[in-house]
Amino acid sequence: MADKQIGNNPGNENTSSQTVDQARLVIAVENTAEVIVITDIEGNIQYVNPAFEKITGYSRAEATAQNISLLDSGQHDPSLFRANVGLPEARRGLAGAIHQQEKR
Repeated sequence: MADKQIGNNPGNENTSSQTVDQARLVIAVENTAEVIVITDIEGNIQYVNPAFEKITGYSRAEATAQNISLLDSGQHDPSLFRANVGLPEARRGLAGAIHQQEKR
């Protein structure tokens, strides 16, 4: 399978295959059982998927614009939430278990 670019193509043409791929990505993110959180460069939450809401108890509205440290229960290495702050979007990523006792 050939690599496909997501987003605008160089000719500013929105091909039907890109549209289909983007729709599939949205469906996957919205329906996965895994928590997905997207933050800005300062660590402020820009997007959470439904699994985030179910697992953490925070609604999308409550979490949006809060810092990712909202999820810090004190059981994590302090570097966990700082690791990606300041990195360009293409290089950020956080994988692992987040331990949160309950919604604060």
